[in-house]
Amino acid sequence: MSLCQYEGLEPPEIPLSGDSSSSGTCNELNVDSRTIEPNGPLDLNTDTALDRNVLVSGLGYSAHTSHSTLGVLGALETHSNIGIPFSASKETVGGNLQYDIASKYKDSVRHLPASHHIHQLLDFFFSYVNWAYDVIDEIIFRRQLESWTNIPYSMLQRDPNELDPEIRVFPALLLQVLAQTLLYHPSDDGTLVSLKYMPGMSFHDVAKELSEAGATILDLLGKRCLTLGTVQTGLLRAAFLKSSGLVVEAWHTLGSAIRDAQELGLHFNEDISEQRLPCSDAEEAVWYHERRSRLWLILHIWDTHMAVVLGRPIATQLQQGIFTLPQDVCARQEWTLPTKRTEADSPTAFSVILAGYNTAYQYFPTIHRIEQKGGRQEDYVTVDKVHAAIMQNIHSLPSWCRADEPDSRYDREVGCTWLPAARETFWSLVHFALLALHRPYIFSAPESRTRALKAGLQILNAQSRLFRLFEPQQPKVFNMIYASFDALVLVAAIYILYPQENREDLKESLQSIEWGLSTLATLGEHNEMARTAHGVVLALYRRLKPRLDNCRPSASMNGESSDNIHAPAPRPMQDLFFQHLSSVTSSVTNPPFTLPDDLTLGLPDTALQFGGTYPSDSFWNFMNEYTFPTFY
Repeated sequence: MSLCQYEGLEPPEIPLSGDSSSSGTCNELNVDSRTIEPNGPLDLNTDTALDRNVLVSGLGYSAHTSHSTLGVLGALETHSNIGIPFSASKETVGGNLQYDIASKYKDSVRHLPASHHIHQLLDFFFSYVNWAYDVIDEIIFRRQLESWTNIPYSMLQRDPNELDPEIRVFPALLLQVLAQTLLYHPSDDGTLVSLKYMPGMSFHDVAKELSEAGATILDLLGKRCLTLGTVQTGLLRAAFLKSSGLVVEAWHTLGSAIRDAQELGLHFNEDISEQRLPCSDAEEAVWYHERRSRLWLILHIWDTHMAVVLGRPIATQLQQGIFTLPQDVCARQEWTLPTKRTEADSPTAFSVILAGYNTAYQYFPTIHRIEQKGGRQEDYVTVDKVHAAIMQNIHSLPSWCRADEPDSRYDREVGCTWLPAARETFWSLVHFALLALHRPYIFSAPESRTRALKAGLQILNAQSRLFRLFEPQQPKVFNMIYASFDALVLVAAIYILYPQENREDLKESLQSIEWGLSTLATLGEHNEMARTAHGVVLALYRRLKPRLDNCRPSASMNGESSDNIHAPAPRPMQDLFFQHLSSVTSSVTNPPFTLPDDLTLGLPDTALQFGGTYPSDSFWNFMNEYTFPTFY
């Protein structure tokens, strides 16, 4: 295998510059103290002086732009032939890991379960979990697992830096995969009970320890020898944090994975020359390019979606002329090149992701800009255009992806048992895009209120079907109803503020809110964020019932606000959703979940308030101070 050379526990012999024995190493720093004196003049004719690796690793220049100092030196090499060693390789040179860091690496690796448990969990992961993100290439992953299991203990004892970079980061990736799997694995599986080494432990407790051990390894390895495995590990860590309800922490972790991906140049895929690919086999080179493109697209979707949900800035973009979308190809098989998928071929997990991007996810940056500008009247033309485009894209979807009477012939295929769940997730996100598109205007545009309400109901219907699909496993993860919370709050808020409108959807809306409360209560037994969300939605629901009882529908449902499109939106609607949820708490003490007929019976006025201190322009402050009119 190709090895990186570091100053480890036992300093290696440093060959003289130009020694042919060093040619087999990757990104060596051929710095010889006998060649360069600390305070002496720098010899520009030496390899060391203008080594690409020195500029990338030592000075932090990007290896993927032609307009930096590094690019100037590259041009200088081309035109003057001064012999700058610009050979590329699959990693950036690493720094020294001291003995205590190597020891911590081994301590983290010890968190890996026994081999038979690993294989059992991996089989479950690739059958029931990996489809959700499609981050892991099963063929490559199992090859790396075999390489990892064949590493002798003596090598770890000596120095993990002697491992190939992809293999060195592999235990971190494996730990994140196992942690993600345990979140979805049936909690009553007795074959894995030995993983719970203390009384009262749950699989989620075990998963948390595995994920933290994987994150520790990633921190120990630092940012020098980055690989695709580094980015995959970071993304799965973000997924675990998000699944556990730690949404802000997940956003920061995602940002780190994005920067790692940019360091590797994943955002450039137009000209991936063979010398930059860490493989010599043509088939492997093409699939490696495919993996890079897919991973960057998935990072971009995550980034833009979380930006819209949380009101955070967007860190990624897909630039035309620099990045080309990966194609929808058939499922990978050993020793075959990617083949473009036809309608007759089974869809893959990435087929669903790509369909979602082409249908709605591509508009997240536009939706984000509209939100950040506060839902201005002049932007409503864009809202109409985006809405029309998404609806047109929905009508053009392939038959296996449709919401109504989809072609289910693939659903029972051995490799597609995940498709029903993927379909419901797809529809949740597509309708979330519509909901987010219209939510800045729900205070000012009746049409947007109606469209946002209907999108919210579609989300809740899809999430209800998705939850039923997962009932045998009963996963205790918050992202099962992640989109539901946005929809629940919006549906309740619309009827609280505009109880005379959309009465034809009222019965379905109340049923959906009650389903959401029940689901949040179930997940709240294991998830703090779900408990908080349950309290918020329950407080809104308790406000909703008396509003509906005191309101009689008027002859013109939308009459009171038909011209409000000309008025500015009074509140920033992204605050209604997830970004402040961790600090939004209802003062209602939640008993075991029930829905009494009189939801306000025996409750003081303060029980309908949201605890905490919020800015004057916050939705939650608005709800606390709002005086509801009486309808006659």
